[in-house]
Amino acid sequence: RTILVRQLRERADTDAKTGLLNHAAWHLRGTHELTLAERERRTAALLILDLDHFKEINDTHGHLYGDQVLAATAQVLREELRDHDLVGRFGGEEFVVLLPRLSGNDGREEVRQIAERLRRRIAGGSGPVAPPDGVPAQRLPGPPPGAAGADGRPSSGTRTGITVSIGGALFPDDGHALTGLLEVADSALYAAKRAGRDAVRIGRHTFPPEPEHA
Repeated sequence: RTILVRQLRERADTDAKTGLLNHAAWHLRGTHELTLAERERRTAALLILDLDHFKEINDTHGHLYGDQVLAATAQVLREELRDHDLVGRFGGEEFVVLLPRLSGNDGREEVRQIAERLRRRIAGGSGPVAPPDGVPAQRLPGPPPGAAGADGRPSSGTRTGITVSIGGALFPDDGHALTGLLEVADSALYAAKRAGRDAVRIGRHTFPPEPEHA
């Protein structure tokens, strides 16, 4: 019975497409980790990752292929991050990471380096699964030549390149609560998108108001 309860709890906390924590479970555990970080006077960081042009990938190659992209991206995050880092899927093409224990003196530079490593690894030159050193490349399979895409037209057999935009926030510099850190990281993510995507931005970004049209 104990094993069954544990399995049901894990299933309730897990995103079905990626095996990562779902939104609710990540938020609950993240709040707990920030409470510990504040108590122990530790620096932590939060990242939001958004796959670029994901709707176009789904529209061109179909949702099953899009699910492969999500699963491959989740695998990269598991491989690149530490066991105690919290990784979740917020839904759609967005992923969230809480780094509860930064090790360096310059937390902002450390989280920037981590984010850049994730960005490069997810891109991997031509696909989201770049190989570790000494391991043959594992490419996410593209649609077979001649296969019809979501629009019904034959595919050329080439795959859409995967890139990611990343926004980050530092605890406690950018906020003490998870909600505030998410807001700062989201503004940084928006800045990365405005910079042309496939980019990293850290910290709060403000933008001029949109011009009013008569």
